[in-house]
Order: sequence, then structure tokens, then C-alpha cells
Amino acid sequence: EVRMIFRYATAFSPRLLKGGGTQTDVDRYLDLLADDPNEMELISLLLTMTAKNNKLRQELMTEFKEMVDADPGLPCLAVITAENFFIKKDFANAKKYLAIALPFLTRPEVTEKLVRKRDVNYQLLMSALTKYMDCVLHLDQVEELIALEKQIAADKALSADPDLLVRSVSCYFRATERFRKDPAAPY
Repeated sequence: EVRMIFRYATAFSPRLLKGGGTQTDVDRYLDLLADDPNEMELISLLLTMTAKNNKLRQELMTEFKEMVDADPGLPCLAVITAENFFIKKDFANAKKYLAIALPFLTRPEVTEKLVRKRDVNYQLLMSALTKYMDCVLHLDQVEELIALEKQIAADKALSADPDLLVRSVSCYFRATERFRKDPAAPY
């Protein structure tokens, strides 16, 4: 109970929300994250509080990577780690970490809830799927793109989601433009 009060009392601190986190703040929140490493709101807060301090942000990203390497059952941290590699244009590593997360995020019983709620975890799912599509395009692995599209088409919640449909169509056109052949579109 004390930990919950501490979490929510400090979550609305203007200093932290403006990127003014210190090493002490980061350590406290990493300690809370150890209790629930898939708590996306806590991960978001850690990212927000380190936004203005590049050194602190890099240390945090290293910590996230080590947590995922130690336990591949952390889809939220895997996506954040992948996004860090994606920003650096290291598409092979980005894809590796997204591949850890996607099986957790793309199960029909999970996607139905995420698509319905459209919360921070929904954004995470959309980001993971889009970044994975981009990675396979950059790595010239069109077969994997087609396989992912078929998986999306088979998932009723995902295939009906307009956001993902727009992203998939955009990715499909980039693929056809790049490879000058039409991969079979599943929907």
C-alpha cells in the first residue's frame, strides 16, 4: 500500500513530468518496476523523467535491455528496447527485441482487450507491429512481412482495427515500391 501511494503521489510531480528526474528518482522507480516489469505506465514515467538527461536515458535503456536479456517474458520492455535500436537504425537488433514481444502482444485474447481499451498498451502494440514491419522491410525480409500480415488478418480484433489497417496498407505500398513486385495482401 505504501508503494502504491508513493507511486501515484510522485507520478503527478511536475518536475518528473517535465523530464527533471534524477538518478535517485530513476533508482526508486526501477525498484518499483522490479515488482511489475510489465507495468507500461511506470515504464512511460521512467522514459518521461529521463527525457532531458541523455546520460540518464542511456543508462535506463541499458537497464531495460539487461532486464529483457535476463527474462524474455517482458514484452513492454522488449518493445522499448527495440525502439531504442530502431532510432539508431540498428534494424537487426530492433527486430530481435520486437520478436520477443510480438508473441505476447499478438494473441487474440490479448489484442481484443487492447484494441477495445486503446490505452498506453494499445499504443505499444501498434508501435511494435509498425516497427516490426519497418524492420523486415529494411532487412529485405518480405516473406516475414507477408507472414505477419497473415497473422494480423487471422486476428479478428487486429484485422478490424482502422489504425492498423492504415499502417499495414502504408507498409504494403512501401514494400511494393521497394521490391517492385506485389506480395499477396491477405486483406
